[in-house]
Amino acid sequence: MRELIASCLVGGLFLAVDDRPTPDETAAMQGTWKIESFINNGETLSNDTFSSWRRIVKDDRVIWKRGDEVLVELAIKYNPRAKPMTLDSTIQTGEGKGQTLLAIYELNDGELRVCAAPPGKPRPRDFSSTPGSDQLFYSARRIGQ
Repeated sequence: MRELIASCLVGGLFLAVDDRPTPDETAAMQGTWKIESFINNGETLSNDTFSSWRRIVKDDRVIWKRGDEVLVELAIKYNPRAKPMTLDSTIQTGEGKGQTLLAIYELNDGELRVCAAPPGKPRPRDFSSTPGSDQLFYSARRIGQ
């Protein structure tokens, strides 16, 4: 019986390790990203609103900036093996500090698409932001790499 329990525990540890991104998957998320489109609760923001926004990823941290102004800092955890891929972003600064946004993402050829729910809401099931959904959806392209 002890061997069975130990086997289950060890097996569970290996499963947990498998969810961690590989070095290549981590590298794919790193860098500076220019926001190309942004929809919040079904409302498309104008390019003038987000044209100076940048999403800067270093290790497991993200800083959103507008020009030189820091908008928010996040701690991220992501699972590129989930279907769809998942991204959890915990707010580290300002309003909402400590709250987590659950999201899904796609990453293809330097283009990142993210759909996130507000804190306390379930993870989105698809890449959309419609009126009343409270979801945000954005696309970004890596720059400078």
